[in-house]
Amino acid sequence: MGKAKGTSNEDYEVHGNGAETLAEGLRVLSMPEHRRKAALELVREILAVNQATEFRWYMPEKTEQILCYWDDQPRISVWIERSNIHMRKDETVARLPAIPTTWSKSGDYKVGWLLPGAESGAGGGPRKAEPKEVLCPNCFLLIPVETDCPECGLTP
Repeated sequence: MGKAKGTSNEDYEVHGNGAETLAEGLRVLSMPEHRRKAALELVREILAVNQATEFRWYMPEKTEQILCYWDDQPRISVWIERSNIHMRKDETVARLPAIPTTWSKSGDYKVGWLLPGAESGAGGGPRKAEPKEVLCPNCFLLIPVETDCPECGLTP
């Protein structure tokens, strides 16, 4: 995935041509309403700095993101998720707007912006349960969290 050519976005069930159609994609993505306006404004800013004219987007099956490209670009330039929007840092693909980015991943290969109410590192998935037991570093017994080890008396 990642290649963009002309109107290939129309091969997908959920797709759009033009920035004005993106609101429907954000709805299908189940992006919280309080983030949609900020997402649309940021995408418009990205399009403006890149002097984009023919904006296209699509939502591949079984993914929870919208992939975007414009004009005759050979690859995807913008990814939209429920909590953020990100791009490649490589400005030979697409120029970044002047808006400061709020996170990076893959060794600064991709940079992005958290949308209102999103937390860095939250990822949108279920939070891991807190451990109920820990390993005593001295005698390697599993003991309940915040209790003394019955074997050696150490509190890990």
